[in-house]
Amino acid sequence: MKESSIDEIIENEIVCDAYGDEEISSGWYSYMEDCMTFPFEAECLCKISTSPLQVGERIKVIGIGEIESCNHGIHVKINFCNRMLDVPLAHFKPLNANKQTILAVKCWHYWLKKGYEY
Repeated sequence: MKESSIDEIIENEIVCDAYGDEEISSGWYSYMEDCMTFPFEAECLCKISTSPLQVGERIKVIGIGEIESCNHGIHVKINFCNRMLDVPLAHFKPLNANKQTILAVKCWHYWLKKGYEY
């Protein structure tokens, strides 16, 4: 998908009426909740201090994180060692997800790559 198409999705569907971080956060959460289909397998792209996952490790994403955990970015739920964790979606690449889920994750990665946050 072209970056211009991703820009259009972000501008027209996600943050079109958003004023301020809270509304941007709400727009992203709603978009992800509507577009992503669970479960799907994903690969960890980078190591972060708040996650036990290693680069290249595969996990099953089972849902979107609680809205409270998404106040500073989109988080997803995984089951890791019989514990439910909310981890940043930015650190994962979907492997066997449907097209709509892959597009939603691409939009989120693109948003972060451009230096935006909320």
